[in-house]
Amino acid sequence: MHLVDLSRSTQLARTTIRALLDTDETSAARRGPTLESVQKLADALGVPLSILVMTPNDWRVMVAACTAYGDNLQLARTRVRGGIGEASMALEILEEFGIHPDRNLDENPTPEKRKTLENINEVRRRTTLALGALAQMSAGGSSAKAAEMTALAAALGAAIANQYTAAVFATKTTNHD
Repeated sequence: MHLVDLSRSTQLARTTIRALLDTDETSAARRGPTLESVQKLADALGVPLSILVMTPNDWRVMVAACTAYGDNLQLARTRVRGGIGEASMALEILEEFGIHPDRNLDENPTPEKRKTLENINEVRRRTTLALGALAQMSAGGSSAKAAEMTALAAALGAAIANQYTAAVFATKTTNHD
């Protein structure tokens, strides 16, 4: 789509669109587009608004979830019967693949390291269970949808927990420097 066409379909000035498309982070912070402008742009491009407002960390979570989805789906299909599943199925998938709980401890971990790992496991458990519950509600009694949504819940739960883990360890590294 050309800039002129985009300007016509969004009713935004070409200079506004150029500023929105500028990838220079310093100018991005200055221009602060309105949600209405970004929604017009998303509508004109035929993409969800969320795609245009995702951060680099959001994209990393999405890529990690997409990467794990295929394996999770195969396992979820063996677990879902008659369109009925449970929120805990997403967590069971992570357990089967050895992703949860994370037992990555040294032989004699410090109490602080043990507590950190317990916190990370709890974030992964809660996130995955919450997503698993949403997956079951959205399946509408369909076995295929229940398996797909459960696989996605497991993938997203693990990916979100991995971002949390990275943030925790980045904070600890920064605090020790």
